[in-house]
This record gives sequence, C-alpha cells and structure tokens, in this order.
Amino acid sequence: MLSKSENKPFPFVPMDFGDIFDTAFKLYKRNFVTYLGIILIIWIPALVILGLFIVSVGDAKNYASPASVLKIFVPLMLLYFFIIIFAWPLSMCAITWAISENYLGKKVTIKSAYAEVFRRKWKIIGTFLLLGIIIMMEFLLIVLGFPLIIKNFLLPGIVLIILGLSSSILFMLWSILLPPVMVIENKYNITGLWRSKKLFQDSPGKVLLLIILMVILSSVIQMILSFVVLIPVGVILGSGSNAIAASYIGNVLSQIGGTVLIPFAQAGYVLLYYDIRIRKEGMDLEILAENLGYREPAGYPPVKQEPYEYAPEGYAYTQQQQPAQADPAHPLKTNEPDAS
Repeated sequence: MLSKSENKPFPFVPMDFGDIFDTAFKLYKRNFVTYLGIILIIWIPALVILGLFIVSVGDAKNYASPASVLKIFVPLMLLYFFIIIFAWPLSMCAITWAISENYLGKKVTIKSAYAEVFRRKWKIIGTFLLLGIIIMMEFLLIVLGFPLIIKNFLLPGIVLIILGLSSSILFMLWSILLPPVMVIENKYNITGLWRSKKLFQDSPGKVLLLIILMVILSSVIQMILSFVVLIPVGVILGSGSNAIAASYIGNVLSQIGGTVLIPFAQAGYVLLYYDIRIRKEGMDLEILAENLGYREPAGYPPVKQEPYEYAPEGYAYTQQQQPAQADPAHPLKTNEPDAS
C-alpha cells in the first residue's frame, strides 16, 4: 500500500555527516509517498494561494483603486498567513513524528502522522506562536534602529540593528530541533524552546553545518526547478494575457518541486537530534528506547524484531542483539559482566 511506510529499525549509534545523509536518504526513499503526502497536504493550498497573490501583484488592473487592492490582496494574505501560522507547524511535526517512528522501525501512514500531532495541536501551535513572537520582538529592534540612524543617532541605531539581527538568528538556530523535542519528548512552550537550545549548544558546529548544507542543497534544487519549469511554461503559454497564467503556473510548480526536499532536510535534523542525545547524554539502545516509551513491560517475552539493515562503518550487526538489562538503582549502568 503506497500510503503506508514499512521500515526495519536502524541502530542507535553515533553518526557522522555521511551516516546522517545516507540514513536520511534511505528513510526518504522507503517512505517517499508518505513523507511527500504529509507535506503536500498543507503546502499545496498554501502555494496555490501564494501563486494567486504573486499573479495579483503583477496585474496592473488590481491597482485601479484602493478598494480593489484591499479586495484582492487582503483575503489572499490572510488565508496564506492562516495556513502558515496554524497548518505549517502541524505538518512539520507530523513529518518529524513519521521520520522518528520509521527510524525506530515502526509503520506510519499519512493519517496516523496527522492523528498523532492533532492530539496535541494547541500545544504545538502555541509553542510556534511563542517562538514567532520572540523572533518578531527581535526584528522590532532592527526596525527601531533605522530611524535612529536616519536622525544621526548612529551608535544606538547600529547597536539595536546588530542586537536584533544577531539575537533573531540565534533564536532561529536554537529552535531548529524544536519539532523533535515536541513530538518525541513532549516538551512545549518555554520548556521546549529551552530544551531545543540546550541540544543545539551541545553540538553547535554540527547543527550549523547541517543547516548550511541543507540550505545550499535546497537553493540549488530550487534554481534548477525554476529554470526547468518556468521556461517551458512560458514558451507554451506565450506572452500577453497568457503571461499571467504562465507566471502563476510556473511559480506554483517550482515551489511544489522545492517542497520535495523538505522531508529529506527534516530527516537530517531528526537524525541529528538522535545523534546528539546518544553522544551527549550517554544513552545506549535500551535506555534511549525506555525514555521514548518503547520498552516492553517486565515479564513480557522478548519481541522478535527484524535485524538491522543498516549500520555505519565500524559497526557490525549480523543479527539482532538483546540489550543488557539495566540496573534499576543505576539506570546508566548495566548488570552485564565485564569482558575481562
């Protein structure tokens, strides 16, 4: 069934960038229809509205009177911002939950992914709104800085602009791991933001490099898609009155093409989240699974699992190994006898 993903579990081991990209690609390839469906359910309406807005801006008839401007632009922008503010956070958390479940070897459907995040929709939306308010307050410092410079208050204006720009960038970087923090750890609002910041600070160089690589890859793919799509559409529809239709169709198609990379990028961030927890929090497979709620109750027979299909270089997994039993008094110490 195309809408259902089937996965074998991946081992909880530290990963370098090659392992992260390779695992993200494997996850995306196995679950392409599911991941793309989760994103496009939200993004197609948003992009259609955005395309209509772009076409309306380029149509001179819409500027005939202030009333026509309000009639055309305001409803489109309100619809677009409604989708971005309320629907986009849910779609990002749905794709994050799906990727995490697939990484753990569990099956996910588009319906189950959205059902999971809709159970906590107000917590998710509220957390993203809080983040948005914080970032807007930082941008307000930038806005306040320019009038001071114009009025020859150069030093205070420059300080405000630098402070607003640097703090807004920092908050956006700190929040890059917020979706996995919310859907995996159930931490929201200030607690979730603080946890995401802590994870970023545990490995800032690795997170920043992954963001840069994803942005570069996304930009290149977007440029290629824009070139491939816009030119044929323009040639087919021609000029004159068809130019507006060509612009609309070209922009929507190129933007939809760009969304194809969103699940791959988010898979990279989810894998990086697990990598940071494994490296910095000293969790082995059993401890991490217990914290995520995947440990079998005491007394239950062990569940037969598929062997690991993939392991980074240096890790040999010829068969599924049973994890050592944790000592209840010392959860990070096991009762497994020393090799010596």
